[in-house]
Amino acid sequence: MAKHHTIEKTRIHNTEATTNSFALKEKGIFTDSSRAMVRNMVATLDVPIWSVNATINAMVEALGVEITGLVNATSHKNINYQSHHVTYLLPDGHAATQFAGILHKVNHKSETQLQGWKSCTEDMYDTYNDVVGSTAGALDVRDFPSKVKGMLTDYAEDQKKIVRLFTEWKQLCEQEEQFDSLPQSKKDDIDFFVWAGCCMHKELNTAKGGNSRSGLLMNKDNIAASSAGSSTAKQRAIQVLTGGAQKVLELVGAVFRHKDDKKGQQDSLRYYFEVELGYRIQWPDISNIWYHSHSDAACDWTSTNIKYNVYWGFMCLKTKQEMMSWATYNQCITHPYLCTIWNPTANILDLGPIHMKVISHLNHIINDIDLILAPDATYKTLTLYGKPFEHPEAFYAIQCLALDRKTYPHFPQLLVTFFQGALDTWI
Repeated sequence: MAKHHTIEKTRIHNTEATTNSFALKEKGIFTDSSRAMVRNMVATLDVPIWSVNATINAMVEALGVEITGLVNATSHKNINYQSHHVTYLLPDGHAATQFAGILHKVNHKSETQLQGWKSCTEDMYDTYNDVVGSTAGALDVRDFPSKVKGMLTDYAEDQKKIVRLFTEWKQLCEQEEQFDSLPQSKKDDIDFFVWAGCCMHKELNTAKGGNSRSGLLMNKDNIAASSAGSSTAKQRAIQVLTGGAQKVLELVGAVFRHKDDKKGQQDSLRYYFEVELGYRIQWPDISNIWYHSHSDAACDWTSTNIKYNVYWGFMCLKTKQEMMSWATYNQCITHPYLCTIWNPTANILDLGPIHMKVISHLNHIINDIDLILAPDATYKTLTLYGKPFEHPEAFYAIQCLALDRKTYPHFPQLLVTFFQGALDTWI
């Protein structure tokens, strides 16, 4: 009887455990059902990829189910993955972009990335030749680089190098195909190759360019290294520093929008502003380095009283003026530019006039800074295309602060310096 009771109790326990738990993985591998669930969430229900884990957690918590196997955002931290896409023209003249495979790499070196392209193309050509090569005619993998007309990457040095290496691979394949015997027009057609950089990264770099002209905010280790030791150590300590406003924004981000949602005061901040302003504010995601997150945070700082929560950083008047400069650039250039290039139908090769407009507008503001400082300044003459500010309350707060020349005497010059640094980076 006791044995029967034990068996029955075990059966009930196992049934309850099965009923009240859901495993995304089996033996460390995602199941087909969990993969299908995530695909449906992203493709059908429009759940953002970065919200999948949180959405699953919310559902299972409401259902009282324990879940195992959720993806850890840092589980692939030390593994490099390289994704490949190819854009080409269809017979009807329309463009199409196709996924060409994803590979994990031992490192992120440009040479390794080039080998990844070679491996992907070899696999594609081998597959084609094995399947239809005997009837449709085999293809030569050397045709691929010869037909490539350009690459789109970001502005990192390893990406610039991969472009150079890819060009060398293209030229090598051309030589192997008796390139010299072709007519000049054909050579020019094969040689044509354009490199285009990501507009989002470019804007990010220009904001860095403007901020690089600002001051430095040292921690205790930087101070110790810069005040003692060899000249090399001092120079290194200065090189690794970030600007005053940038450093303070990062410190604030670590408190009010921590990358680990179990740490930080993000909830407290939202509730505080709901009481004080009547609506909630979520601090920009500086911890994850999103595009324009720093300049958005500068806008939030300018238009709220959050500075009192990070007392020491914001007691520095120069840091305040740096913050005002960053926020002004955000409203006049960053948001108008990004809204313009976020166009799914645009071709990056057609964006030249937009970039010339940015350069012209920066020069216009640098040559007449009163366009910003004048009491009657308006978005119609300040923003890139004369459209309303993204955060008007931030800009009008800056205007009010700028009128106090006694407290903020350096703001006009800092503003010019920031915009000039951005212009130099654009050019």
